[in-house]
Amino acid sequence: MSSRWHQYKAATDAVVSWLQRATATKATKATATATSGATTTKSIWAAAVAVAEMGLPVPAHIWTELATCIRLRWMATRSLPPDAGHMYFLFLLRAVRSKLAPLRPTATRRKPATSSGLSNAFAALAVDDDNDDDGDMPPFDASAYTPPPHEDPRMAQLQADQFRTMCFVLDMDELMGEVRAVWAAFKQGETTLVAAAAVTNHSVRVVESLASELSLELPYLQTLGEIDILLGQSMLFHRLVRCTDLSLGDAVERCFKMRWAPADDTLDALVVDTIRLFKLSPKVGTIPALRRLATPRFDWTSTTKHLGGGSNLDQLYILMATVATMLRNRQQMEADVVFQWDEATAPAPCISALHGTLINDILVPLLSVLTQRPSKNDDSFRTSDDFRFTKGITATLQPYMTLVNGLAKNTVATTELVFATQCLLVSILAVQGPSSNAITCASVAASTIRALKAAYRHVLAAMQRPDIAPNNVDWLQTQAGALRFSLWAATSNADATPEVRLRTWLNPWMAGQRLLESALSVHFVLGIQIMDDMKPSVILLHTYNALRITGDVAPIALLDDISDLYARGSQIWVGSRPSKRGGLVKALGLSIGSTSIHAFTASELVTPDEKVAKRQYHDRKDRRSKLQKVHGVTTARAVQRTTCYMALSRSW
Repeated sequence: MSSRWHQYKAATDAVVSWLQRATATKATKATATATSGATTTKSIWAAAVAVAEMGLPVPAHIWTELATCIRLRWMATRSLPPDAGHMYFLFLLRAVRSKLAPLRPTATRRKPATSSGLSNAFAALAVDDDNDDDGDMPPFDASAYTPPPHEDPRMAQLQADQFRTMCFVLDMDELMGEVRAVWAAFKQGETTLVAAAAVTNHSVRVVESLASELSLELPYLQTLGEIDILLGQSMLFHRLVRCTDLSLGDAVERCFKMRWAPADDTLDALVVDTIRLFKLSPKVGTIPALRRLATPRFDWTSTTKHLGGGSNLDQLYILMATVATMLRNRQQMEADVVFQWDEATAPAPCISALHGTLINDILVPLLSVLTQRPSKNDDSFRTSDDFRFTKGITATLQPYMTLVNGLAKNTVATTELVFATQCLLVSILAVQGPSSNAITCASVAASTIRALKAAYRHVLAAMQRPDIAPNNVDWLQTQAGALRFSLWAATSNADATPEVRLRTWLNPWMAGQRLLESALSVHFVLGIQIMDDMKPSVILLHTYNALRITGDVAPIALLDDISDLYARGSQIWVGSRPSKRGGLVKALGLSIGSTSIHAFTASELVTPDEKVAKRQYHDRKDRRSKLQKVHGVTTARAVQRTTCYMALSRSW
C-alpha cells in the first residue's frame, strides 16, 4: 500500500519540477544551481503564471498529478480543524489548475466499435475525469487569487506536520474499513476465517510500517497520545507554539506530560516552569487547571469513518496506556465492567462496550500466560516464538501475540498495538450473534478446536514416518509444541474459566491466526517434504528421456508409461516433452521451479558448442567499432518515452 503522504509528495514534486523546468532558462538554471533553496508558494504561482503566458501545453500526466495533489490535500484538510490555516496551499493548487486550464490536453474519448455489433455503455466515458472529488470543496474565485503573505516558519512547520500526521490517520482509517469489510463478509459466509485473519494481519503490519515511517520523519510522535496533542489543538499547546521559542517536539512533550504524568516532583517542576513562561496567576497555575488547558479541543477521530464515535480509537489508546502504566508499576489490572457482554443474550452495540471484556477476559489472561512462558518449564510447550530463527514467522502469522508480548516487555501502548486491539474488537463485534446464526464467536471457537486437534494428529503422524528427513524433525516438533500450547491454553488452562479461555485464545481474529499458522507452517513443511520425495523421480524421468533421445539406453516399458502419463500435464514436462538433444538441463530446471532465464542460462553453460555458435552469430551482426565494443557503447539510440497515467472515472 502506498501511503497518502508518499502519493502526495510524488505528485507535488512532479508538478513543481515540471513548472520549474518549463520556465527555466540557462541563466535561471545557473542561478538556481548556485542558490538552491526551498520552493515557496510565490515561486510556484509565478511559475504557473509564466507557463500560462508562454502558452506551453500541459502534459496529460502532469495534469493528472495536479488533480491528485488537490484531491489528497483536500481529503486531509477537511479532516483538520476549520481554523487551522490549512487552506492556503489548497487554494494555491486550485489557482494553478484554473490558470493552466486553457492549456489542458483535450479529453480522450473512446469510439464505440461498430463492426462487431456489440455496444459498450462505458465506451464514451472520458478516461481523464479527475474532478470527481471536487464537489464538496468550498467555493473559490481563482481570478482574484493572490499569493499569501510571508508566514511564520513555526506555524508553517506546524501545519506541515499536522498535514503529514492526518495523512497517516486517513491511511489507518482506510485500513480499518478493509478490516470491517472482511469480517462482515466472513459473517455472511462470503469468505473464510483464514482469509479474514490474513487481511487483518496484513493491515496491522501495514500500520506498523506506516507508524515507523511517521516516527522516523517526526520523532516526537511515538504513540497516539502525541498525535492527539498535535492534532487536538489544546489551549496550552497553542500558546506554547505561538508565545515561546520551544520546538514542536518540546511543546508536544510538555503538553503530553502535563496531561498524563502522575503528580510527582517532575510534574511539579514542569508546572513551575510553565507558570514562569506565561506568568500565570496562582489560580490558573495549578495542576488540575493546567491539565484542563492541555486537554485537546478537537477530536481528530470525529472526521474519520471508522475510528470515531462508538469505535473511538483515542479512547482505546487511553485504555491501553492505562494498562501499560499498571504493568510498569506492577499493579493488578481489573476493569470496571459497565456492560456485561454475552453474544447470545447481550450483544455489544459498539466497540466501546467491549472495553471491559477486553481487559478482564482477553488482555489479563493473555498477559498472565505470556509472562509465565510455560515453555520455560515444559519443553513440550515450546513454540516457534521460542526460537530465534522462527520469530519472524510468529510475528507475521500471529501479530497480536507479538504486539502484546512487546507491551509486557516495554510497557508502551504503541500505535500498531492499539490498531491491532481495535481489529480484534471489530472481529468480535462483526461475528457475534445468537446460536441460531450459522457463524458466531462460539461456533468459530468450536470449529477451531476441532481443526487444531486434527492438525496436531497430522503432525504426530508425520513425525512417526520412518523416511522423514532429519532437518524436518525439529521443525515438526516445534509445530507440535505450538499446537499443544494452543490446545492447552484454549481448553485446559486451570487459571481461567472455559468461557474466558475461549474469549482469550479463540476470539475470531486469534482463532484465524491459529489456523493460518497451522495451515502455512505444518502443511508447508509437509509439502516441502513431498516435493523433496518427488525430486529424485523428476530427475530420473528427465535423465531417462535424455538417454532415450541419444540412444544410450534400451526402452523400459514402465518408465515409458509414466512419462506418457505425465506428458498430459505440466507437472514434469513444462511446456512440452523434450524430443531433441541438448534439452535436459533446460527442461529439468523448468520442472523444479527455475525461471526461464535461469533454465536457458544453465542449458547454455553445459552446451558450450551452442553458446559459442550464438556468440559468433551475434559478432557477425555487430556493426560497432573495436573502441565501441571495448567501452560497451550501444549503437541503438535511447528513445525517451513518456508514460501518461490517466485517472479512471468513478462511474466504473
